[in-house]
Amino acid sequence: FVTSAVLRIHVKPEARLVAAYVLPSVEAAVSAVLLSLREEAAPSGLRIYDAPEAAKHFDGLSLPPGHALLCAATAGPTDLAACDRDLITSAVNAEGGQATDLALAELWWRRLHAGEPTPGPSPSLQVMATPAKIGGVYAAVVKHVRAGGGSACAHISRFDADGAVLFFTIDGPDDLVASAEVAAAGAGGWLLGARAVKLDVYLDALRTAIDPDRIMNPGTLG
Repeated sequence: FVTSAVLRIHVKPEARLVAAYVLPSVEAAVSAVLLSLREEAAPSGLRIYDAPEAAKHFDGLSLPPGHALLCAATAGPTDLAACDRDLITSAVNAEGGQATDLALAELWWRRLHAGEPTPGPSPSLQVMATPAKIGGVYAAVVKHVRAGGGSACAHISRFDADGAVLFFTIDGPDDLVASAEVAAAGAGGWLLGARAVKLDVYLDALRTAIDPDRIMNPGTLG
């Protein structure tokens, strides 16, 4: 049951800026995002679409094969929001990308925050990955699905210091999603919400140190 709640009230930002970019690959887009975050950009939203996903979400948008669309939003005092946007633009340029139609980012933002419908279907597979593993997980799942006679498209969002979440939509045989989960895990990812089992030995040692009688959450981790 709920024992407490916290209400936070945030001041409406003075400015909110959006931008859209095309990059030569998903890996380049991921690198641009991570570079901008290392440069201390603080975007209010980021999303990478691979070419098939971009076509589904943006009325048949035609990107060159293998390319990616990056949508970004920044917010705050006008000068700070512009500075964050410029850091992202600089990182995109460093990875061989360039700015594209602003209307794409505006549509993305309206879908996130203004209730405009997002094209379906819902993702079939959601995988978390650390920064160094994002590109490898994406490539492994797409390769596996294609080898299994299916097709996959993806977007990547929820970036933070620990990595990001990859959202795959998979079409193909019924067992393809389950086997794609194995491929994702083999590339270093783990299912959204799943416990990282490989950490159990460390969690068990920690629990033994602070709860040797197994009073807290009995039955978990032995």
